[in-house]
Amino acid sequence: MGHWGIGLFQNDIGVEARDLYISLLKSGSSDEDAYRSVINELNDYIQDEDDSVDFWLALASIMFDYGRLTDEVRIKANSIIDGNADSERWQDDDYEKRKIVIDSLKAKMNMKMPLRKK
Repeated sequence: MGHWGIGLFQNDIGVEARDLYISLLKSGSSDEDAYRSVINELNDYIQDEDDSVDFWLALASIMFDYGRLTDEVRIKANSIIDGNADSERWQDDDYEKRKIVIDSLKAKMNMKMPLRKK
């Protein structure tokens, strides 16, 4: 997969993680079941060094937006952000723009989480 945008949901992996997670919640899955299903179904992304960055950051963002971010996912996303795991994949202007996106996610995860959405 080629990167086609700096946003968390401007790549196939981010979109797939978001859409699957939301679909599972809408179909009545519990928080834990939705999370585990996403992990199991998209495990190939998790196993790939580059793809896992897109996966974890997108999942953290959508789980936060739905008021369901777990400590496990927050820690994983913060580890990726703090370790600059995303920096080598972006060049020049795109790196600076992506850094703004990543810094925004980190700030968001440190805010009070919104109420759980159905």
